[in-house]
Parts: sequence; C-alpha cells; structure tokens
Amino acid sequence: MSQGASPRPVDEEGAPSPRRVEEKAVRTWYTVANDSQRWLAEHPKSMFLFDEENPFRKFCRSIARSAWFDMVIFAVIFANTVTMASLDMRDPNAQNAEGMAEAEFASTMLYAVEALVKIVDQGFWFAPDTYMDSGWNQFDFLLVCG
Repeated sequence: MSQGASPRPVDEEGAPSPRRVEEKAVRTWYTVANDSQRWLAEHPKSMFLFDEENPFRKFCRSIARSAWFDMVIFAVIFANTVTMASLDMRDPNAQNAEGMAEAEFASTMLYAVEALVKIVDQGFWFAPDTYMDSGWNQFDFLLVCG
C-alpha cells in the first residue's frame, strides 16, 4: 500500500465494511441502469419488435393519438359504469344479468385492445415516455390484468 493511500474500511474480522459493499452495489446498479437506458435510447423499438417506421406501429399511433379514440374509450367507461350500477347484485338470475355479462366482457376486451394499441404506440416500459410512465396507464393495466 502506498504512503498516501488510506486503508480500506474493514470490520473487526478483516472483511470489507457493509457500508462500502452497499455503496459499491448502488454504484453498480446505477451503472447497469444507465447502460440500459443508453441502449434503449439507441434502439427505440416498441416491445423490442416495432421500430418507428413499422406500419403496424404507425397504425396504432394514428389510433392512439386521435381525439375520437379517447372519446370512445370514455363513452365505454361511462356505459360500463351505468350498466354495472343498474345490475341488481342481490338477484343473479335477473332478466338482464346475461346481457350484462356480455357487455362486461365486451368492455373488458375493448380495454385490453386500448392497452395493446397504446403499448405498441409508446412502448411498454424501461424507456422515457412509455406506457408505464403514466400513472393512469399503470392503473388501467392493473385493471385489465385483474
């Protein structure tokens, strides 16, 4: 060891101190995270499949960023809320229960398609401005998966 260098912090048994090990682990994690972010910025593919010029991604982008898409989704959410509120939960054999189940299934499928279109357009995760960057999209994804 050179004259000016300070000794490595060690514990009583001569092992590296836990704080030093923790600091190194954090630095390593940040390095890996930065390298991953750099790689993703250099390879901007949605879901590692669709680049910016992919026709399917362009199609999904044109749908997801249109004003009518948001209005249709909002209308379906409103209609779904009204149908759920009108269902008599005490009587599962009610006359309209079967129709309600079909409406519920159809709206769930529409929500899944909405999520898929937005994911193809924006990318899913691990890059700036992706689907999972939005708290609302995280909430929607949780509901669709549930």
